[in-house]
Amino acid sequence: MEISELEIISDIDNVMAYTYENQWNWVVSDHNGDHIAGSLAKYPDIPHPLELKNNIPVVNSQVSEITLKFDRVPDTISAICWSDRHWENINAEYEDIACEDNTLQLKQGGYVYKVTGKWNDKSDKRGYGEISYLFYANMD
Repeated sequence: MEISELEIISDIDNVMAYTYENQWNWVVSDHNGDHIAGSLAKYPDIPHPLELKNNIPVVNSQVSEITLKFDRVPDTISAICWSDRHWENINAEYEDIACEDNTLQLKQGGYVYKVTGKWNDKSDKRGYGEISYLFYANMD
């Protein structure tokens, strides 16, 4: 079982994103060739991203485009963000952010970003599922 990590690369920083939510599954063969399935989940009772101000890594950037470097490239990537004007406000609305070719366009100012990768190949012995990552970026 391997859960991919995410490195955020900007013109100034390289930081590891905070692994937030995951639903990860895997299948392995035992010595008789039987398949054994496993699952790992981290969803229940976790704080909202806007409640994690002191836990989320900070990415500084002077340019709007950052690179998302996964240990294992997901089949799909999506992202949302919240303005840092909403720290602690779990009812604040998020905005969708475009992700293309492992890049993400930062918004001007300070935002909390949640990037979600999905791996769909159920035959991959490293596992499959969905993982969300968090980071904070302040683009001047």
